[in-house]
Amino acid sequence: MKEMKEDKVNIIPAAPRFFILDPMTAMETGIFDGFVKEPIVAWRIVTTHIYDSKDAFSVAEPGTLETVGDNYFILTPSGEVIDPEVAWFKNEEDAAKAAKEQMSKRAATSNIS
Repeated sequence: MKEMKEDKVNIIPAAPRFFILDPMTAMETGIFDGFVKEPIVAWRIVTTHIYDSKDAFSVAEPGTLETVGDNYFILTPSGEVIDPEVAWFKNEEDAAKAAKEQMSKRAATSNIS
């Protein structure tokens, strides 16, 4: 199996009106309780090469002034919402429904003894 190597990182300014939507959970239940909205101020573009190959791929990671969790969403200027791991949503309301469902499943699974 070939290994990968992070070769190049570029930081570029973000266009206005891109935001991270960081899901919050209620402390007692672990169930979705809304989003914390943080402006994206930059993009970290990471280019990775596979060793012994000219093949490469790039990933854009959002940069904010505050630390956000791993399960974030991206609100675009058009109002669409991107879950980088899963899907695109038409709007923030649809993304909130999906986040609530996902976090409810996680909470139910973690409460099983």
